[in-house]
Formats: sequence, structure tokens, C-alpha cells
Amino acid sequence: LYTLTLYDLYAVIPPGFLTDENGLLNSDGNSVHLNTISKGVSDSLKKSMDMPVATLLEDFNQKEI
Repeated sequence: LYTLTLYDLYAVIPPGFLTDENGLLNSDGNSVHLNTISKGVSDSLKKSMDMPVATLLEDFNQKEI
């Protein structure tokens, strides 16, 4: 948990698990524009989720006290 980032955890979630009911982010390689947008979203998520899961759990546990 100290080396696994939130993005690493997000990346192993099965495809389609986090898409909306219309599957808007699931391009299946059919659209160059959608693939570009999906890559941008992925890059943004990777940057914003660059923290160990343990840190998140520690923060959560401190709020419980």
C-alpha cells in the first residue's frame, strides 16, 4: 500500500467498470479523437492520483479519531 498509487489501483479496475451508462469513455479504438481525449483524461488522472493508497487510508483514519 505504500508503493501502490491511487492511479495504479484505478488502472487495474476492469474496463467498463467506471464508464457511465452510455460508455462515453469506452472507445474500443473506434475514434481517434475519443482516443486522444481518453489519453488526456488518463494522464490527468495519473497526475492527480499520484499518492500511495496508504496515505489516503492514514488521512481517513486520522479524521475518524
